[in-house]
Amino acid sequence: MLRALDGKIIEKFTKFSHWFQKLTGLTCYFFAKMGLFVVLVGLFLRVLNYFIQFLTIETILPALDIFFLFFFGLIFLRKIYLCNKAEENLFSSEVIRVEKESFVFRIWCLFFLVLDTTFLMPDLYEARYIMLEIMGRTGFFMGFTIYNYFVEVTPLPPGKSKVRQWIEGFFSVQPKLQPIPIKSDE
Repeated sequence: MLRALDGKIIEKFTKFSHWFQKLTGLTCYFFAKMGLFVVLVGLFLRVLNYFIQFLTIETILPALDIFFLFFFGLIFLRKIYLCNKAEENLFSSEVIRVEKESFVFRIWCLFFLVLDTTFLMPDLYEARYIMLEIMGRTGFFMGFTIYNYFVEVTPLPPGKSKVRQWIEGFFSVQPKLQPIPIKSDE
């Protein structure tokens, strides 16, 4: 049952990623990098919450969160580098493989995301800053889930995006109009 759920989620992420790539030219690696960014923002908000209380929960172990922020930041630098290399090498024959996490890791991330979201719901009515509350409380597992599922997607071959075609057509040089010769009745 969990494998079927995982397969359906990967199918939805693939469909969205391919649609977005055709539209803008940005591949699944762009979204994977955004997932890593969400993880770091979530950790940063938890550390910041220790100094300026803006979340409904208190940050109890800021040293642990600071350690995680630097630890995952260093790990993510490598993952971001691999995503950039894989994105650049879509145009060449060289294949760069981004490390894909296991099925079990994806399911655990999904489980903890659902768990965090469930425990977040009762506190949302007290929250002063709802988006910061969501990012601070669920950002860690939300970002990991986004990253892990978008890395599983195989990008389409490179091509011109619809937006780029539209912009090029909009700014292309228009041909000069020639006057139409009119017969005169002389």
